[in-house]
Amino acid sequence: MTKETIVNNLYGYNNLIRINSALTIKTKKGEKNIKKTPCMADGITDHIWLWIELLKFKAGISTICQDITKY
Repeated sequence: MTKETIVNNLYGYNNLIRINSALTIKTKKGEKNIKKTPCMADGITDHIWLWIELLKFKAGISTICQDITKY
């Protein structure tokens, strides 16, 4: 595995898999809070990805991550 692949996987984890608590939408008591990843908040995806989805993604995660990290 190259250094670039490792870095891309870490960007993918942080943006597609890892829930960001600052993006969590609080709901009424007794209801589940809506948890989001940065990519969900930006409208890139509609669900929290699994590792297997990230590792099988063929388009290159660096393309997506470049858009997110420019903010």
